[in-house]
Amino acid sequence: MLTYVVSGAIIIGIISSVYSITLFSPTIIKALKPTYSAKQIQTLIIPIFVASSISTLTIAFVSDKLKHRSGLALLGCFIAIIGYIIILNQNHVSINARYGALYLISAGSFAALPAAWILLLNNVSGTYKTAWAVGMEIGLGNGGGFVASLSFQQKNAPFYWTGFKTTFSLMCMSVGLICAYVAGLWYENKQKRAGRRDHLLNEEGDNLGDAHPEFFFTY
Repeated sequence: MLTYVVSGAIIIGIISSVYSITLFSPTIIKALKPTYSAKQIQTLIIPIFVASSISTLTIAFVSDKLKHRSGLALLGCFIAIIGYIIILNQNHVSINARYGALYLISAGSFAALPAAWILLLNNVSGTYKTAWAVGMEIGLGNGGGFVASLSFQQKNAPFYWTGFKTTFSLMCMSVGLICAYVAGLWYENKQKRAGRRDHLLNEEGDNLGDAHPEFFFTY
């Protein structure tokens, strides 16, 4: 159960950033370019999501080829964090730099999500466990949407410090939890290879799913 909670918290941290940039990018760009029309703002938004599509597909392709998830999820998180660091220093950077930071936040957050999402699903075995894991991750993860919807409020314009600080903190939380989760998987693999989980076969039988001594976690 702890594994599911940690995975859900990872998704909450990442998806809050995804929802924030998806829902509020017009509002954020309007604060950067107050004189721009709706059409001009939309013109500035489209390239952000084109870049995000490219980064997401690239990370997914590389992840599938390497059969590796956590490092690529962390890469996406770090890209987004760089964007947040820029935007949190927006008093000291140009408007163009702040606009560029939105590319980093969006491209990093979108790219991190699928790698982080599949990290849990690769490490559960059995129909019922997998179904539970999928539903739990989606259910808990969407809690990030509630956070995002309340973080960027008009009263905080034009800098939206509360929204950026909240989503930045949650992204950092996801980084820490991914590292802790992978450390736990590594430890369990080490225990299995040392034969310290073999007793489960005698106690529970062969239907152990991912607890089986011969099931090794991937990350």
